[in-house]
Amino acid sequence: MGIRKCLALGFSQGMRKMKKMYISIIAIFGLWLTFSAYALDLNQIRKGCESSFERFSEVAPQNVVRQTINEAIGVNYDDSISYCLEMAKAVDKGLDEKIIDLGGPNKASINQVVSIIGERSRNPALFTRKDKKCSPSSDESAEANCSAGCLNYYLNSNQRDMFIGFASAFNVSFHAARYKMLNMNHILPEVGKCADYRKGASSALCTFNYCTVIHSSYQEANKV
Repeated sequence: MGIRKCLALGFSQGMRKMKKMYISIIAIFGLWLTFSAYALDLNQIRKGCESSFERFSEVAPQNVVRQTINEAIGVNYDDSISYCLEMAKAVDKGLDEKIIDLGGPNKASINQVVSIIGERSRNPALFTRKDKKCSPSSDESAEANCSAGCLNYYLNSNQRDMFIGFASAFNVSFHAARYKMLNMNHILPEVGKCADYRKGASSALCTFNYCTVIHSSYQEANKV
């Protein structure tokens, strides 16, 4: 998938998810499963950051990205990798901090949703389906099921930290490219939500919402 197509696809998918999340839940028994405490491998995160920034280097050079971040959240930085590392730490923490309303009295963190719902759709052949029918136990189209399966796939793999690094740089570069390259001035607030290392919960939600788009870009960038 080319960068321009990635930008267009990500915009259509991401905005639908930001507006409303549809999650098909067959049964939740009140037992929330979470990922165990995990020590981040900063070398792998750095590798993911570098890969992602390289992927977007033509459409979102680092000077453009830094300018966009400054416009969106008023933060100046010189070292893009260091900023990405801070983003990755925030995203990792935000996976537990961000609480999603599942309807009624049911609420769960992103990690909990990914652990329970994503287990059913963690096969790439499922979470990349164009019709969004990502759950093998349901014929309903539910994009959030796809996102949950996507994150489950990576968070339980040996690519976990590299993917988090890639996704963190993606959150920065992708939205900066949309803002600058496509002249989408109205998305500046979204840049702030997705690319602010001080707001781990919202950055983690962006990673969740855009996971299948990030997956496509990650696969191409790393020829996995």
